[in-house]
Amino acid sequence: MLILNRRNILKYNDILLWIVISGAIISIFEVITSGYFFSTISPQSVKTSPISSSFLIVLSLYLIFYNKVIKKSYFHLVFKSLIASILVFSLLSLIDTIFNSTLNFNCELIGKMQYSDVKMTSVFSFYMVITSLSILFRNKDAFIINVIGNISFIIFLLSLNNIIGFIYETPFYNSNALHAISLPASISFMLISLYLLIDMKLRFWPFKKVVESKTAVLIATYFIPTLFILYIIHEVVEYSISEMYLNHALHSSVLLIFILLVGSYIVIVLSNKIGSQISKAESTKLESELKYRTLFENAIDGIIYINMQGKLTALNSSFASMHGYSIEEMNGMELTELDTIEVRKHIPVRMKSLREQNSIHFETEHYHKDGHIVYFDVIANIIKVKDEEYVVAFHRDMTERKKSEMLLKEKNEEIANQNEEYQQLNEELISVNEELLKAKIKAIDSDKLKTAFLANMSHEIRTPLNGIMGFIELLHRKKNTDEKKAQYIDIINSNSSQLISIIDDLIDIAKIESNQLNISIETTDVGNLLSEIFFSYSIKLSKTRFETSLILDNENTTCIVATDKNRLKQIVENLLNNAIKFTSNGEIHFGFTKKSDFLEFYVKDNGIGIEEINLEKIFDRFWQVEKGMTRKYGGTGIGLSICKAFIEKLGGKIWVESEVMVGSTFYFTIPINKNDTIVEKIQIRKSMKISDDFKNASVLIAEDEDMNYFFFEESLEDFNVKIIRAKNGNEAVEIAKSTPDLKLILMDIKMPIMNGYEATRLIKQIRPELPIIAQTAYAQIGDREKAIESGCDDYISKPVNMDMFNSLLTKYLS
Repeated sequence: MLILNRRNILKYNDILLWIVISGAIISIFEVITSGYFFSTISPQSVKTSPISSSFLIVLSLYLIFYNKVIKKSYFHLVFKSLIASILVFSLLSLIDTIFNSTLNFNCELIGKMQYSDVKMTSVFSFYMVITSLSILFRNKDAFIINVIGNISFIIFLLSLNNIIGFIYETPFYNSNALHAISLPASISFMLISLYLLIDMKLRFWPFKKVVESKTAVLIATYFIPTLFILYIIHEVVEYSISEMYLNHALHSSVLLIFILLVGSYIVIVLSNKIGSQISKAESTKLESELKYRTLFENAIDGIIYINMQGKLTALNSSFASMHGYSIEEMNGMELTELDTIEVRKHIPVRMKSLREQNSIHFETEHYHKDGHIVYFDVIANIIKVKDEEYVVAFHRDMTERKKSEMLLKEKNEEIANQNEEYQQLNEELISVNEELLKAKIKAIDSDKLKTAFLANMSHEIRTPLNGIMGFIELLHRKKNTDEKKAQYIDIINSNSSQLISIIDDLIDIAKIESNQLNISIETTDVGNLLSEIFFSYSIKLSKTRFETSLILDNENTTCIVATDKNRLKQIVENLLNNAIKFTSNGEIHFGFTKKSDFLEFYVKDNGIGIEEINLEKIFDRFWQVEKGMTRKYGGTGIGLSICKAFIEKLGGKIWVESEVMVGSTFYFTIPINKNDTIVEKIQIRKSMKISDDFKNASVLIAEDEDMNYFFFEESLEDFNVKIIRAKNGNEAVEIAKSTPDLKLILMDIKMPIMNGYEATRLIKQIRPELPIIAQTAYAQIGDREKAIESGCDDYISKPVNMDMFNSLLTKYLS
């Protein structure tokens, strides 16, 4: 059964060219063998020259293999060059014949042969020129294709005319026309022109209707070969009859009748077969189109055709309804009008993949008419319709699936985040549990330490109190000598100092615990401060039974820095107290060295030392080297922790190096800046002598409590100054105004009517040069800073340390 489609038409169309090639080869063989086939059968037939046959072979091979091999390889240029050469050669041969030239261009390729049977005739040359031009320009624009098609049709008709003339020797041409072109050449040109007409789809008059009815392939494969066979039969029969010496007119008539009968029979058979095939083909086509149209219209998926400019040329109702439009609204619409901005970015890449693969599968998203986004699963293919490329795309709505996927993804991400959060919380919980366990252990240890501390504190406080109370009772005895009284008073003072030190430590640890520890930065001579500490502790050590020497390594150094002088002094004194406590015999060195941006202080002893496992613990609160009721060394166990807190507050750090029974060295640092100075000086100790100019100077004691006033009055007795009292701040201001020889004011902070801060501010406005020392029993956070801010020159807390008080008096009265 003959199936009519483009692929089969082209396949059958190639048969025409293979017939041409066969004939051309036979013609060449004819010349080489000096006439065997055509000359024997029909001596009057004009031969085809070898060069003409070669040209026909080249043209036929080019047309057969153009789409299969030549179009996509370098052979394309080779064959085009050959065809161009054929065109030029044929044109020159035509000119040679027309103008009777003796150049013989058509014989140049075969060795200057001058025989007529190897030359191209003028008609052959003309046909070759026209055919070569048609082949070279057959893929150009529509106008040229139309012109070439009509020319090919004319060549087809002329060739058919020549063939009929040869077969039936009818006078379709004059006597010289027999020699114009050979029968094989005429058949070849007819077949080549018919191939070109079919290849160009015969979209021009008069073949348009023929092609639309699909008869071209039938003519090419049945009718033309039948004519060729009839001609062979005719020649054979005619030759046989002539051999039998029959009358020429008779055998011609008989032969003509025979041919007409056979030909009529063949034509009838072929017509019926062609009609049947055409009817089946048209029926199949109609059925196929109806089936496709039904599938196209009723498909659930959206189907569209898009041209290469991106416009919709056809679509079904499903695609339109998916987007909220009608088919009429969407016809001619550009697809990019539906694409989202994100999708448009991928169009060039998708088109490239589509051209390379001819079919691609992807997901896309379009805007619905109402503005929301719809999602599609798309399969796109490139097809050719009437020599134009289109993209046919099948769209399956996956909006609900996409929403489900997005919701699932969102939930998965939410679960992942929750898992991550859970993991994080779990890790935090583990960390918290670990911290709680550590805190629990620490709390248990702390409770034990606090219990031990409270028990120890009771002992530490009661011991000096018992001493004070006991020796006060002894002072009341009448038999006491002056020497004994002085001894008792020294013991009372020592225990009082010890008790005050314990209370100060408790106050400091309370400030540290409540994060209320304040630092007051002031210009401090570190060398002078250490010298004062050295002088004070040297006197203390001289009164003990221990043979311990205290050595200051920086006695001749002055170092001016910005730091908290009182806290620094407290740190050094605490470290010295520890060194003295654990060194019964030996030497204690202390001092400092300057580093790049800090001062490094040290206190070194050769006492009992500290075990390595306890080097970090000694800075914990309430921790002591010895525990229990058999302790050899006293103390509260909070001194070093206070030192550490002070040092860290100043911006430094503290550490210890120790070896058991060799000694310990405590180091700590405080930061300095580039403006701080260190210079060597000669330390000249002078006795503190009161200038005679101040012996009759006036000192104002602003104090509302009689006991405190009496203490200060007695303390000033050795200074030979005139003492004036004010019981409130208002009186202090008035006395300061009316007493020009007033040299110093001891200002109590808490007083009736007007407090010490306000009184100080008013006095400083009147007499800014007059020194004022603040004194209070409230040792609260910020008292000193507040006093200095109000205008006081210095500060002393109650109970008053006599050494410090005498130092201040000497400072401001000497």
